[in-house]
Amino acid sequence: MFSYTCCTLSNIQAWFRARYYFTTESVGVTIIVAAVWILSYYLMSVFSNIASSLSPDNAVYPQLPDVGFMLLPQINTLWLTDLFDAILVLPTILLIITHRKPAYVGITWMLTSTLCNIERVASVAITSFPDPRSGCEKVSDSFLSKVSAHKCGDCMFSGHTVLFVICACAWTTYTPARLTIARTAIIVTVWSLVATGSAVVIMNRAHYTVDVLVAWYVGIGNWYTVQYLWKEHCLCKGYLKSVNWPESRLADEGYRMVPRDVDDEKVLRYEWIDESKCISPRKSLFNGRGAHGRFGSYESELSDEAILHERAVVSLDIGKQELEI
Repeated sequence: MFSYTCCTLSNIQAWFRARYYFTTESVGVTIIVAAVWILSYYLMSVFSNIASSLSPDNAVYPQLPDVGFMLLPQINTLWLTDLFDAILVLPTILLIITHRKPAYVGITWMLTSTLCNIERVASVAITSFPDPRSGCEKVSDSFLSKVSAHKCGDCMFSGHTVLFVICACAWTTYTPARLTIARTAIIVTVWSLVATGSAVVIMNRAHYTVDVLVAWYVGIGNWYTVQYLWKEHCLCKGYLKSVNWPESRLADEGYRMVPRDVDDEKVLRYEWIDESKCISPRKSLFNGRGAHGRFGSYESELSDEAILHERAVVSLDIGKQELEI
C-alpha cells in the first residue's frame, strides 16, 4: 500500500513538474499579460457604457431590419447566453491548466481575448444602433464604474460570441492529437455549442445578426494572428524558454527526454532549438517538417515530434520505475 501511494505521488509530481516551470520569466510574463487582459475588459465596460448613452432610444427608433430575426424565433431567456459562456469557458480553463504547456496556452488565449477587447473598444461606441431588445438598461452616467452585461446599445460586436469562438479555437488547436477520433468528436461538439450559443444570442435579441457574424470573424482571425506572431517572434527565436518549453525544466534537472514510439538504446537529451535552423511557423504550427535540433553532443534532423514536442514523452527514472507523462 505504501509503495502504491509513493508511486502515485511520484506520478503526480512528475506530471506537474513537466508542465509548470515557475521562473521569474514565466511568472512575470503571465502576470503582465493577465493584467493587460483585465484592463482590456475594464476599458470595454467603460466604452460600452458610453455606447449605451449614445444609442438611440429603441422605444422611439424602430429595430433595424435583420434576416436573423426573420429566420429565428424570439425568446426571452437572457440567462442562456451567460450559461453558454460557462459551458465553453470552464472546460477551456480545464484544458489550459492540464495542457503540456499551460502557461503558453493560457498566455496566447489571453492575448487573443485582449486583442478582441481592444477591437471592440474601438468599434462599439463609434456607430450607435437602436438596441434590438426592448427593456434593456440604458446607461446615462457613472461610465467608469457601471457594470452590466446586457445594456442598451452595446452592439458591435457580440462579446459573448467572441468568447465562445476563441474557446472553440483553443480546443481546435490544443486538443491532444493522439486522441484521434475523440479529438474530432470534441472539436465538432465544441463548434456545435458555439453555433448554438450564437443562435441563442440572436434569438434573445441581445445582438443583431451582423454583431454575431463579426464576432466570429474577429475571434477566428485574432486567434490565428496571435498563434502566428507568437511562433514567428517568440518560439522560433528561442525566447521565453520556461513558457514555451516547460518540459525543459526536467532536462535542466538531468531527466531524460525521448520521442514517443522510438525504441532505441540511445536516449536523446533535450537541450535547445537551434535558432539559426528554426523552421518557419507556417510549417511548425501544424507539422514542423524539416526542423533541426540539438540533442546532447550532436545535431541531427528530427521531426516535429522531437523538436516541438507535440507528442513528446518525458521519461522519469523514479526508483526502478520509468514513468511516461
